[in-house]
Formats: sequence, C-alpha cells, structure tokens
Amino acid sequence: MTDADATLLLDRELDLDRAIAVVVGAHHLAEVGDRPSAQGLARAMHPLARSIGGECVVLSDVWYLNTPAWRSRPTVSVGGPEVNALTASLADRLPSVHVVDDEYMVQMDLDAPEALAACWGVSPSRTARAVAVFCERYLEVFAGRSRRAA
Repeated sequence: MTDADATLLLDRELDLDRAIAVVVGAHHLAEVGDRPSAQGLARAMHPLARSIGGECVVLSDVWYLNTPAWRSRPTVSVGGPEVNALTASLADRLPSVHVVDDEYMVQMDLDAPEALAACWGVSPSRTARAVAVFCERYLEVFAGRSRRAA
C-alpha cells in the first residue's frame, strides 16, 4: 500500500448514515476469540456495504451501545452474552432462527423490517460456525433489510 493509499483509507470520515455494524465484545476473550469471526463477517458483507454507499465496521459493544447513531444501523452482534453486552441485550428479544443445542445459535427476527442479528456460540470456534451459518443462510435477508435502511 502506498502512502497516498494509506492516507485515503485511514484519514477518511466515517458516514454512520450508510454504515453496517459488526459488534464484538470489548472483553479480552471476545477481542481474541470473536474479533477474527467479526472481521471475516465484515469482509463477507463488504459488497453489501458498498452497494449502499457505505462500509462495514467492526466495533466494540462499548462504542456501539454508547453511540446512539449506531443503534439505528444494520447490525450483527458476534459473540456470546457473557462477553458481548449487545448480544446480552438481544438474547431475550431476538428469536433464534438456527440452533445447535449446546453449540451455537443465530438469532434474527425474520418477520421484522430491521436488519438486526446475533451470532454466538459456547466457544470462539462455535461462534465462528454461527457466523458461517448466518452468511450461508441469512445474509441475503439481512442484505435486503440493510438496503431498505440505507
């Protein structure tokens, strides 16, 4: 990457009105175990973000929950409720659309208009599996709702 490319990439303003949030816990176990899955999900959603003129941003639950503008954006929470405060707040509100008992789950209200989901498991490897299932089975539904939110 050239210096000019780095400047364009790193010194840009973030347009929250067109951003998609992938939220990971600020807990050290989430940063180490779940952030790689969150970053992979963000890469998978990059074309979607570009299609609405925005970008997909991986951010901590602390930043997300303390910034009201984020809460109106399409969002996927990655990581279990014990390490991600957003997942903890969604766990009782969002229905489960895919569950493997004692392993992992994907939560998303398939009847609601908003783009909001949670992917989590009993371990970082099971959370990674939940993210993979989300991408395989629910990303297109999430994408449609994200386009309407743009």
